[in-house]
Amino acid sequence: MAKHGNRKSNRAKARVPRTLRKQTDLRYHKPVFNSETIAANWDPNRSAKQNLSKIGLAHNPNRAMETTNMAMGPNFAKGDKAVKQDPCELFDIATAGQMQERDVNERRRALAQLEVDQKYAVKLLAKHQLDYVAMARDIKLNNRQLTPKQLKRMCEKFLSQTETQRLFPVPEGLSSIDPI
Repeated sequence: MAKHGNRKSNRAKARVPRTLRKQTDLRYHKPVFNSETIAANWDPNRSAKQNLSKIGLAHNPNRAMETTNMAMGPNFAKGDKAVKQDPCELFDIATAGQMQERDVNERRRALAQLEVDQKYAVKLLAKHQLDYVAMARDIKLNNRQLTPKQLKRMCEKFLSQTETQRLFPVPEGLSSIDPI
């Protein structure tokens, strides 16, 4: 059988060393400025860090989060250490606790749990009370085969809802039990 393309694969190929390949990629590119003040004050013989510090800008804005002398006020002595401010306080970013307190999405459902999940939890709670291991082993009622931890989370979510959010009543033996 004839081997096609054998000559092409055996031909001498031009081998360019890695260093030459890298040198072609490292050509100097003249910087492009959107601001006229930066373009006027830019010295091409200096590094970017030196040029930006000369203008009064931070070379790495992520590391420049520490407060400067001007931000601390006129009573700030040069020997004092700068105090790091929390970015959440600085930019008024809500923390996880505050996110739960306020409703970010106005179109959120009034129900905290789906109707199907509520019905599932009520059936299991009526039969097994708060025995989550027994709930997990009950293959007739627990047809989703949820683990005890998942069942506990689902039942606690159901019991922690307000009366307006619940679509099904709490089983009789659990009305006085607090899940938490």
